[in-house]
Amino acid sequence: MNYEKHYSLLCQTRQQLNRQKLPASHADYVYYELHHIVPRHEAGSDEASNLVLLTAREHFIAHWLFAKWKRTSKAWAALSCMRKSKFRLFTARQYEICRLANSFAFSGSGHPMFGKTHTEEAKARIGLHSSLRNKGTNNPMFGKPGVNKGKILTQAEKDKQAIARFQYWQNKHGYCLLSSSEKYKALLKVQYG
Repeated sequence: MNYEKHYSLLCQTRQQLNRQKLPASHADYVYYELHHIVPRHEAGSDEASNLVLLTAREHFIAHWLFAKWKRTSKAWAALSCMRKSKFRLFTARQYEICRLANSFAFSGSGHPMFGKTHTEEAKARIGLHSSLRNKGTNNPMFGKPGVNKGKILTQAEKDKQAIARFQYWQNKHGYCLLSSSEKYKALLKVQYG
């Protein structure tokens, strides 16, 4: 497959549509994402000729095609970052390929820090940030016992928590992710008949 050709065609055809971002309250609203045809990490500019509005699906496909075409660590990283959005889903196969390619691209000489060391100034900044974290006496829970530490739950309390977890997932997502053990099946039968 000629990934370069398909990437170029996608960007060119969508650029010719002259799409516009509209406010979400507008009657003709369509969700678009701004895409750099030549990415910034490859010295792409923010000029209008290098920008195109794509739907979320088109944007993912554009990054997928670009990563498959260029096969650079930064291209794979850009695609991998897209997975972090809670609104964008893609197949397990695509995710697997993306994650594997990203890990291979960033291993060894492909890693941006390969063969480099931090300057003393950078090390000092890193140390400063880590010392400001909630450690020891800086932690608001320092010296206080945990809420449930050492508490032994009865079987009735465990059952009550299991039912509460089920109801939470059922109400929030419309489904439940619990094990299929006989214990939970019995609890659900008791609770819901």
